[in-house]
Amino acid sequence: MAARADRARHLRDLIPCSSVTIQSTEDVRWSELQACYHVLATRFPVSLRKVIVRIRHLSDDRENLPVALVQLVSPLHKLQQLEVFCISIDANPGANQQAITTPTTEEVAALVSSWPQVRVLRIRYQPGCTPGCSIDTLATIAKHCPGLETLHLRPLNIEGAARCDVSSLPALDHKLRSLSLAGSDPEELCGELGHAAEALDKLFPHADLHVYMPPSASPGTSPSYAEGWLRFGEYVMQVSITKTR
Repeated sequence: MAARADRARHLRDLIPCSSVTIQSTEDVRWSELQACYHVLATRFPVSLRKVIVRIRHLSDDRENLPVALVQLVSPLHKLQQLEVFCISIDANPGANQQAITTPTTEEVAALVSSWPQVRVLRIRYQPGCTPGCSIDTLATIAKHCPGLETLHLRPLNIEGAARCDVSSLPALDHKLRSLSLAGSDPEELCGELGHAAEALDKLFPHADLHVYMPPSASPGTSPSYAEGWLRFGEYVMQVSITKTR
């Protein structure tokens, strides 16, 4: 704990830098990670372009209250020149583990509107029992991040996507090339796949469809979720083919 605090204070003495990687195989407290973010945002608000975070355990120091992902990284809002942000939290929530809730559309808007230059956005964590990202969330990202090239998120809430009004989605001709929505639960694939595919294609018409790969199987999960994502990828591919005819 003391060693981590010393390392965080040492950041104040560093010369301006463009890239930072935070990595730990030990427990990291929510408050410690936020403190580190605060130092980075205060010391390098202009020069920092790339932030990569890889931690194994996010410990609970907030009386078992779940934390919103956007709240966790809120100090980084000051990094308006940020081009790459990747965060990976491996452990499942459990005893003394901080649960992370899926960000709402409004929370995502508050985050990505601070990063107009972002090109790569990768967010991977083991959430609590919350639905996947909605089509509205993806539309918000497309609107605020016109230069985004790579987007990796937790699963799309396909059931919710099946109910969205595709005609109301913005036709931005977004240039996103790599889109990954891996990490799905089979229960999230119960909507109309074709309708969801049309919505996704309208938002990101140039996305590389080959990235729609089934996520790695984990203990206790059904193999049907992999088939569902492959089927969804086929629907998106068909939408793209039909559009070019």
